[in-house]
Amino acid sequence: MSPRAVGLAVVGLLAGALFVNALPHLVHGGLGQSFPTPFGVPRSAAANLGWGLANLFLGVTLAVVVWNGLRTLPFLAGAGAGSLATATVLLVVMG
Repeated sequence: MSPRAVGLAVVGLLAGALFVNALPHLVHGGLGQSFPTPFGVPRSAAANLGWGLANLFLGVTLAVVVWNGLRTLPFLAGAGAGSLATATVLLVVMG
């Protein structure tokens, strides 16, 4: 595997993880509910909206930075793996 393919896979992994992690924070924040941030302490709805928007912004930024690589298998595989891993962790931890 070339270094470029590895880099695209890593960026895809991070982008996928950030996109999936943004969802529960945005939903809970939008509903006015507290939700734990990565620091383990439940935060206010406003803090969760901020955290969710930051995750979304970073995920989009990573995807746009590698826009030419979006149509490559390594990026898509990394994004899928990152999404699946983050969703699994959220499911196990949040029950």
